Amino acid sequence: MPLQHVVAFRFGHPPTDDQLSQMAAGIESLSTIGEARVIRFGPDLTGARTRGYSHLLFMEFDDEHSLRRYQEHPVHLRFADWITAEEVGLLVFDYHVDDQTRIWPKS
Repeated sequence: MPLQHVVAFRFGHPPTDDQLSQMAAGIESLSTIGEARVIRFGPDLTGARTRGYSHLLFMEFDDEHSLRRYQEHPVHLRFADWITAEEVGLLVFDYHVDDQTRIWPKS
């Protein structure tokens, strides 16, 4: 059953250009894992309603097994270590795309 994995990132201080470059490189490296069907990443446009979360990662996986393989992959673990070392806060949400998922407009 397909699922979506959404991660919001929050720095404890304004990120430096170097940190943002490292983050973008880390996100790009996730595409080499090969488990995700879709990967999208970008900054919020205004910061007005984000409660400090500045960047969002959106991913789609075929199933929970694909997500687990991705999470256990060394490339993902290296990126997770960087997130921890840089003290970046995360908000993570995973959900199935199934008959309980509301989609508009209906086809």
